[in-house]
Amino acid sequence: MSGLSAKTRDRLLYLISPIGLLLLWQVLLMMGIGDRRFIPAPSDIAVRFVQLARALAVEPRMLLMDEPFAALDAQTRDVLQAELQEIWQRTGSTILFITHNVREAALLGDRVIVMTPSPGRFKSEIPVPLKRPRDPDTHAVVDFAAEIRTQLQHDEYPVRAKDSGYVI
Repeated sequence: MSGLSAKTRDRLLYLISPIGLLLLWQVLLMMGIGDRRFIPAPSDIAVRFVQLARALAVEPRMLLMDEPFAALDAQTRDVLQAELQEIWQRTGSTILFITHNVREAALLGDRVIVMTPSPGRFKSEIPVPLKRPRDPDTHAVVDFAAEIRTQLQHDEYPVRAKDSGYVI
């Protein structure tokens, strides 16, 4: 890993260790380290991990993530959400995570800020009462996402009946 200080190299390896050997090699390739003959082309998940590893390598106290998983397929998003929770637990960095996905907000957030439709203004702040680690398919996360959705109701949009069930 030429060109990296020992501290940076160790930090990157620590941060990306959960992703597995193949993804580690893909990450190293994207960083210009390694032999292309033995490494497959980087996947979407490897690209996102490189972005996250680069951001975390400098040990920020705060990290801004503006819809980082929006363009990913569901399986990749699930993996990255789980990995982000694990990385957050190990680093303790504050992460300002912007998303339009209500369940993602319930899964990853400690506080959810609800905005009004155009023009976007602060509407409410909802503390997340769920213990970590969280699983996106638990009743607690799904139920809390439904609570957040009630805060998203606006005069412009019809309100659904409470007994109509969840849309998942």
